[in-house]
Amino acid sequence: MNTCDIIFNVIELLFSGALVFATIKYTKATKMMYKESRETRLQKTNPCIIPFLKSSADHQSVFLYIQNVGEGTAKNVKVTINKGYEKSIKSLNLDGYKLFREGVAIYPPQYELHFLINTWDNIEKTDYIDLSIDYEGLDNRKFSQDHIRLTIWDSYHSWSGVPEETLDQIPYYLKTINNTLKQHKHKIEQRKPNYPS
Repeated sequence: MNTCDIIFNVIELLFSGALVFATIKYTKATKMMYKESRETRLQKTNPCIIPFLKSSADHQSVFLYIQNVGEGTAKNVKVTINKGYEKSIKSLNLDGYKLFREGVAIYPPQYELHFLINTWDNIEKTDYIDLSIDYEGLDNRKFSQDHIRLTIWDSYHSWSGVPEETLDQIPYYLKTINNTLKQHKHKIEQRKPNYPS
């Protein structure tokens, strides 16, 4: 064997090694893409039910919302209130609603239910709701979220200016007009001269 053959064999081995290395990297990338596309596909079919608190449009009351923010339909949805805001649980009898009592058979994507908790005047800063949510996807996979603690007062400042929905804007503007009229009435009363009787 001459020197040219040795150099040619070494170059051939280097190219073969580079090809093997590239094939291994390509195989790993393909596996990762497969897993990612599978997870994306599952995410597109999974329900995701979340609870949150939201103030009313006139900012006088607070509501508990249970919404399916996932892209898949949920079934056998049951919400259990573990403990928390006793005033509303007893007075509003949330256990009387089917969602809390026995569960709901179907909960489509973007579907939401809301329940009045109370007015802000009757809520203490330490009040909270602790709840659990159990549900299934259409493929019978079970999902469970235990002991979700929602501090009611945290949602007190969860609004900004004018509400987005047209119907919610009506009480907002009525309240604004009412406050403006009260201010003008107060100014007028201050300007009245005090005539001796």
